Amino acid sequence: MTFGVNSRYSLIFSFLILSVIAPVAAASSSDGHGSISGRVFDTGGGVIQQVTITLRNQETGIEQGVSTDLSGAFRFEDLPAAPYYLSTEKKYFQSAVQEILLSPSQNPTVDLTLKIDSQAIIRERVMVIGEASEVSGIPGSAHYIDQETLESQLLAFDDIHQILRQVPGVNIQEEDGYGLRPNIGMRGTGAERSSKITLMEDGVLIAPAPYAAPAAYYFPVTGRMEAIEVRKGSSQIKYGPRTNGGALNLISTGIPGDFSLKGNLALGVDNSRKLHLNLGDSYKHFAWVAETYQMATDGFKQLDGGGNTGFDINDYLAKFRLHSDGSARTYQELEIKLGKTQQLSEETYLGLTDEDFADNPLRRYRGSQQDVFQSDHEQYQARYFIVPARNVDVTTIFYRNNFQRNWYKLQSVSGTSISEIFNDLDTYSAALAIAKGTDSDPDALAVRANNREYYSQGIQAVLGLQLDQGDTRNRFEFGFRYHKDQEDRFQHEDGFQMRNGTMVLTSRGAPGSQANRISDARAWALFIQDEMEWGRWTFTPGFRYENIDLLRTDFSTSDPERITPTRIRKNGVQVFIPGLGVHYNLTPTLGLFGGVHKGFAPPGPGSNEVTEAEESLNYEFGLRIQGQPLSLEVTGF
Repeated sequence: MTFGVNSRYSLIFSFLILSVIAPVAAASSSDGHGSISGRVFDTGGGVIQQVTITLRNQETGIEQGVSTDLSGAFRFEDLPAAPYYLSTEKKYFQSAVQEILLSPSQNPTVDLTLKIDSQAIIRERVMVIGEASEVSGIPGSAHYIDQETLESQLLAFDDIHQILRQVPGVNIQEEDGYGLRPNIGMRGTGAERSSKITLMEDGVLIAPAPYAAPAAYYFPVTGRMEAIEVRKGSSQIKYGPRTNGGALNLISTGIPGDFSLKGNLALGVDNSRKLHLNLGDSYKHFAWVAETYQMATDGFKQLDGGGNTGFDINDYLAKFRLHSDGSARTYQELEIKLGKTQQLSEETYLGLTDEDFADNPLRRYRGSQQDVFQSDHEQYQARYFIVPARNVDVTTIFYRNNFQRNWYKLQSVSGTSISEIFNDLDTYSAALAIAKGTDSDPDALAVRANNREYYSQGIQAVLGLQLDQGDTRNRFEFGFRYHKDQEDRFQHEDGFQMRNGTMVLTSRGAPGSQANRISDARAWALFIQDEMEWGRWTFTPGFRYENIDLLRTDFSTSDPERITPTRIRKNGVQVFIPGLGVHYNLTPTLGLFGGVHKGFAPPGPGSNEVTEAEESLNYEFGLRIQGQPLSLEVTGF
């Protein structure tokens, strides 16, 4: 056989290459190292990119991590023979864990299918923050108080005021000492009855009538909550209608993943007692939880002549969930939530003179012996969640809240209001003496029944859309809410006579004789928001639109049948609320954030056509450190 010159040189060159590669390959093979590779899919067969894959050597404890590429593929190379744990982490998907025994010189392929994490998606769509781990990336001031923190505080009465003291930018005003009717403001907004913030439970407006009468004479029982979220600045325009201060969301007990029974019983001074029980379980396609929270005390204030000054609360909650299999191509779930809260608190507006307060600040005059607040709250919710297509989800909530309350309390003495009496003690010394227990004429003490009924109802929905383009991730949210609420005032006054220190009923007032009116509100709200991640940057532009119609109908105090209105007032408000938040990760634990948004607070139903809404332009800049042992957030606004 003959070879040409070129063929001879080619053959010689090939031998030289083989002589170099062969020893290297032999050495690589002889050390027994191998590789693990694979791809990650969703239940519909689509690839999932940017999944964090962690591989841990069970013998050495050494971990290494990679992310899946655009084709959903990953690969670990040069691995010594050993048993390994391979785990995944991807937002909106359940984690997957697989044990792999890597033999010498093996190169196994491991394909993984991830199920969606429906609860994580719902928390993102409905809640204010979602999870504690999400705080570090939020382009705005946010605070998440988890269940462990709530339980560690060991508060006797689970007072929301005491819990929120740890949150910067929240201003509170104490009133009854128990936090039954909280006064919470944010960033300088008014605190009275928490009427200047957006108050929610499980992402649903929970004030008695959020538009028509937002004063929170009802507040969710804090002791049954598993987390509390606070969000301020531009990041809270998603949660209207009030965006001047911030949003407060209370997260109720969730349905457990398996059988769970928890109980807590506490006894204390003033005959105080507290019972908290919850029971729940999950099955293949059905899950549930039932809970009760009972709390009562005789009170710490000292009523002249004796008597209780405490309260009694009975709270009940139940949730039921039906859901398809996590591996279903179209995942769906329906959750029903039912709640009822009853409260009786022997609380008053009647105060003390400076002299009496200095002598005994816990004293209460005899004129407050009839004062009592009674309320009944019911809530009904149906939440439907569906994933109709890959990277698309829809969360829809139908809700209805009913609230009835009557604060029966001393209004005036001898025709003079209690506020006037305390403003001029010399002029009204006789009236003050009656309030303290001096005998009086019939009807000298007027006790008003501040009887009011409320409802709020509506439907809200959020469509989530995820789009990943290379290194850029976009998480769009499109939401709307149609809401109606009403406050019905139907108040009267009863007359009492003070006899030997005891108030005796001497006349009954006619129903509606002190206030007889109905306030209605109807609102459409839309919002669009995009959370865009690009490298270390996160941009969150968005806007909110509110269209609000307000109506107040007054009736004569001598017209309990409400046949003919005496006055009708209407007002309408439309507003666009833009906002932009920015977050930058300097390090994995240190971030900078800032934002600008339009603040808004609607007028009340008693306003006329020329009354305008409250608007402002709000800025904030901040720094956030998340780590151990230091966690710090500093914000200027």
